[in-house]
Amino acid sequence: MAEADSDPKVEIAPVLTMDVVEHSTLLINEQSRLMGELTRVVKETPRFLTSDNSERRRAAGCDHATIAQMYAGVGDKPNALREAKRAVELEGDDTYYAPAAEEGLAIVEAQTGETASALARLPKLLKAHYFSWLSFAPLTAALLRIDPVWDPLRNDPQFQKLIKEGQP
Repeated sequence: MAEADSDPKVEIAPVLTMDVVEHSTLLINEQSRLMGELTRVVKETPRFLTSDNSERRRAAGCDHATIAQMYAGVGDKPNALREAKRAVELEGDDTYYAPAAEEGLAIVEAQTGETASALARLPKLLKAHYFSWLSFAPLTAALLRIDPVWDPLRNDPQFQKLIKEGQP
C-alpha cells in the first residue's frame, strides 16, 4: 500500500459563494455594503485584472441577476425588472450563460407579478442546457415542482401542464 504524501500540494481555486438566505435577512443597506465589498474583492483578484471582457461580462450578468432578486425580495418591482433585464442584455446570445440570465428574469417576473412573461420563458428554459446561477443545474420540471420561488405560478394551468408533462 502506497503512503499518502505527507505534504500534498493544494491549489486553491477562486470560488465565491453567497448564502442568499442569510444575506436576504440583512437590511438592504447592509446587503448593498456587502455586495460592494464582494465586488471590490473580486475586482482586485489577478484573474479579474488579467481577464478579457467576455469573462467580466459573464460576472456582470450574474451580479445583475442577483441584485434583481434582492430588489424583488424587498418588493421593488421596477428596479428588480431593470436589473434582471440588464443581466439578459449582458449575456446576449451566449448559449451557456444567457439561459441563466433568462431564468433569473423569469424568477423575478414570477416574484413581481409578471406571470405571463415568466410562463412564456419556461418552455425554452426547460429545453436549454446551461449552468443555472441559482441551482447550478438547468431548470427541470422536477425543480419547478419543488422550488418555492415558482409558487406564484403554481395555480396557472400552463404551469401545471409544464410540471406534469416535464416538457413545454
